[in-house]
Amino acid sequence: MTKTRVLLAALALVAPASSGVAQQPGAAVAPGPAPELDTLKFLVGSWRCTGKQLAAAKPHTFTASLKVRLAPDNFWQVFDYEERKSRDHAAVKLHGFWGYDQSGKRYVRSAAGNSGGWEVATSPGWDGSRLVWTGDLYLPTGKVAFRHVYTKKSDREFGHVWETGEVGKATVASDVTCKRGAADEDDGF
Repeated sequence: MTKTRVLLAALALVAPASSGVAQQPGAAVAPGPAPELDTLKFLVGSWRCTGKQLAAAKPHTFTASLKVRLAPDNFWQVFDYEERKSRDHAAVKLHGFWGYDQSGKRYVRSAAGNSGGWEVATSPGWDGSRLVWTGDLYLPTGKVAFRHVYTKKSDREFGHVWETGEVGKATVASDVTCKRGAADEDDGF
């Protein structure tokens, strides 16, 4: 192959990459993170939680931790939640993320846990101090509708109530209060 053909072949490979859409006048620029995500920033950090398991054969209390961090390029918050195992309580570990769907104008979240289950949920946004997630939990035993209500009490405290079942027939499964503080280092996250 001649030097001219090699040069033309190299230019053919480089030219498309160097004339990207972003360089053309009037080209659309990718949006940044939605401003609605700012309403979730107070959750970033480590939390210690205490809760009541109400939908068990023997209702009981448990302790938990939550760690939330910003990830990829601040479009999402990644969370790790763990309820510690005790004599009455099975360990619960969840890893997930939440963010804002700019085209759908709603908050979205998804998570997976140590029971083999996973969930997806959406929320229209904050109504005063409450953020209500509705969605479906997919367990090895089947699909369960849920509602998860977050109530912001302050920048250092919030509660969340997990309800299962259809709207109007829901059962409160757990009621948890979380306070800002260093979560244990051995949480397994």
